[in-house]
Amino acid sequence: MAREHSSDSPVFLVMLRFFAILLTGLALIAPAAHLYETAKKMVLSKSEYFVVQKIYIGRWIAGLLLPLALVANLAFAYLGRNLFALGAAALILVNLVIFYFYTYPVKCHHPELECNAG
Repeated sequence: MAREHSSDSPVFLVMLRFFAILLTGLALIAPAAHLYETAKKMVLSKSEYFVVQKIYIGRWIAGLLLPLALVANLAFAYLGRNLFALGAAALILVNLVIFYFYTYPVKCHHPELECNAG
């Protein structure tokens, strides 16, 4: 008897749920670090603040996890009929919209910040 590898198989759904959770967790690491550091950065002088901002060069790679987590959660929400995954996908989408329509343009407008997606 041949084993089926359809999108309805329980093993596929378990793996999809695992990857959705893993990618979502990994995607939250960089924003959580920003949130944790915010209070400490607000007391810095302007010049010190811009020196500290340079530590984020290369963190754009972590931003690639957000679209991957969005796709994984949408896939699991659809195939697994899971409302929590749909809610996670909606929140990830809100995060991406805020970044691309607010954070990124402000960052590109500021002369002392490097304009890249990270």
